[in-house]
Amino acid sequence: MIRGFLVRLGEGALTLLVIVSLSFFMQRLAPGGPFDHERELPPETRRALEAEWGLDRPLGEQFLGYLGGIFRLPPDLKRSMTRPDFGVTELIAPRLAVSLSLGLVVLLFSLVLGIGLGALAAARRNGFLDHAVMALALLGLALPNFVIGPLLKWVFAIELGWLPESRWVSPASMVLPVLATSALYVAIIARMVRSGLVAALGQDFVRAARARGFSERRVLLVHALPAALAPVIAWLGPAAAGLAVGSVVIERVFDIPGLGNTLIDAAFNRDYTMVMGAVIVYSAILIALNLLADLLLLRVDPRIGERR
Repeated sequence: MIRGFLVRLGEGALTLLVIVSLSFFMQRLAPGGPFDHERELPPETRRALEAEWGLDRPLGEQFLGYLGGIFRLPPDLKRSMTRPDFGVTELIAPRLAVSLSLGLVVLLFSLVLGIGLGALAAARRNGFLDHAVMALALLGLALPNFVIGPLLKWVFAIELGWLPESRWVSPASMVLPVLATSALYVAIIARMVRSGLVAALGQDFVRAARARGFSERRVLLVHALPAALAPVIAWLGPAAAGLAVGSVVIERVFDIPGLGNTLIDAAFNRDYTMVMGAVIVYSAILIALNLLADLLLLRVDPRIGERR
């Protein structure tokens, strides 16, 4: 298990290096730059700015210099090119906190509701509740959040006035973004749990539990459900990483000052250092949570480690 963990850790570090490299060179090769404005800068001013930020050096030298900064302790993510009075870390930290809070609330809500609905559907297999839950799950899968978000905002905030339109400042302002973001995740979890439980309920260990006289509720929740959660845990790594750094669409729709919103603004402004900082944070969280999901999966089903 330790050897497998170290291998996965090495793979994660290599993946992060590849992502950083691709992001760096793709930005430099894209048209435009951080000093391209509606009003053309005088040539001497542009040369001075490029020299200040090292953009006049060869591309390979710029890349090695940037790598040297991010692999220090603590990492140096440079200053923002469009807001040079602030460091990238200083600007990202509060926005990451907002995205993390959104992701955590959505994840907990999705797990509780998705597992509950999936277990309910499996317990009432082929009945009305089963078909109703699966129909709702199909609807959640079919409707993207860029449709659900504006629709919820228009109905419950603009037309009915029951909830705030935007921001992330109070429990009431969190309701619509959480509902819009979690619809897909609730649907996926409910379907996986239902499928896993239906398969687990036909296994020998479940029949043995029933033969020992345990109630159907205990058989379902204590014996079958842990086995059914293995696919959910495997899926949880990338899903949690996406939630941890927020939904770009939802942050835009509800004007949430999270990291996704910041990344879009930085990309439009060609703020190289801010884009790189956001990409590094996104990637590091994704890799770390995938690794954590693997460890949790080994905990739930140690046979996975034996097969690897």
